[in-house]
This record gives sequence, C-alpha cells and structure tokens, in this order.
Amino acid sequence: MQFANTLLLECNRAERLFLQSRINMPRVSKTTKAVMKPTRFVMDMSSAMDLDLKPEDFVEYVIEHFKTKAGMTAPKVTVERSTVVIDSEYSFAKKYVKYLAKRYLHSNDASEMFRVLSTDKASYEMRLYAEAEEEAE
Repeated sequence: MQFANTLLLECNRAERLFLQSRINMPRVSKTTKAVMKPTRFVMDMSSAMDLDLKPEDFVEYVIEHFKTKAGMTAPKVTVERSTVVIDSEYSFAKKYVKYLAKRYLHSNDASEMFRVLSTDKASYEMRLYAEAEEEAE
C-alpha cells in the first residue's frame, strides 16, 4: 500500500484518479457465454383433459410461442399420456413454462377454470379452481 501511495504522488491528477480506481477496485471475472445446462420441466394436464384441453394442443402452442436467444435451439416438447415434457439443452426459467401455460389457458378461454400450480421443483399441474380450494382446506 505504501508503494501505491508514493506512486500516486508522482502522477498527475488524471493518472491519480485512474490508479486510485484500479487500486480500490476488486477484480472482476470475465463473463462467459450462455450455460449449456440441460433442463426438463413437466406439465401435468390430467384434470384439464376432462374439459377438452388436449396436451397435443399445448405442445403446438409451446413450440409456436417459445422464444429463444440467438444461437440457442428450441426445446423438444413431447407428450407422455396426460403430461407434457419440455426438454432443453439450455437452461431457462421454470416460470417461463408457467407463463406459457397461463397464456395457453387464456387463449382457450379456460383461465377462469384452471390454475397452474407447482407440484415439484421441476413440474407444474393444471388444476381446476374447485380442486385447488378443497386441497387448501
């Protein structure tokens, strides 16, 4: 630190300000590109199938409306019985799946009947409002 102080005395004002900022500043690591972290989210639509909401339609909606950043590939969306599985090579927020599900329900005029609830760390479920209220009580 004493060396830094003597160095600061020998410099002009502009150099002094620059050196002070460099001495007191912590080192910042360089940022990296998008992380390739595989993600898998599941949407259970078993209660939604009773009221004519098909998982195949939700798959088409997700494929059509899923937004990706430059250089990223779209996720693979598949149907397994009454569940929709969204697999991606890149990480994205779980909340985005909920957002797409709510938009899908709104486009089919079913947003007043269904809720999108988290059941697990990597899964959601579409439930009727009446079922969700019964479980809460």
